[in-house]
Amino acid sequence: MSLEERLAAVERALTESETPPAALADAAELDDRLTAVEERLDALETALADLDAGLQAVRGYAGSIRATNREVERRADAALATAEELERRLADDARTRRPVDDAPTRRPVDDAPVMRADGKHTETAHPPEPDRTFEPPEPEEEEPGPLSRLRDAL
Repeated sequence: MSLEERLAAVERALTESETPPAALADAAELDDRLTAVEERLDALETALADLDAGLQAVRGYAGSIRATNREVERRADAALATAEELERRLADDARTRRPVDDAPTRRPVDDAPVMRADGKHTETAHPPEPDRTFEPPEPEEEEPGPLSRLRDAL
């Protein structure tokens, strides 16, 4: 037996196969690379799961903002409708209201003429109350009011 044959027999005994030792080194290197790739894949899967959780949180936050915006818009619409109704009522009242000079004067029962100590009559026991009739100003046609500006903004 030659030296090469003996060496091949020893290699077979150590490796327990017919694979040459140089090929075993390549397999060990391949195994190391495979382990590194698996570790990297695990790290990427963890990062992907974290990104997915973050994305779901952002979507939930955006949905909450949309719901809040809808609520604010609903309240603004209600406020606008209330302001328009008030504006309409004021306009109706202004059209149906009599001028201040034509308003009837009211005299309370306890406001009858009273006799003073010197024997003279006073007109009333209490001075008359000032006229508190509200006369809304005539709207100017040139400048839009706050209601119009709010309506335009929405």
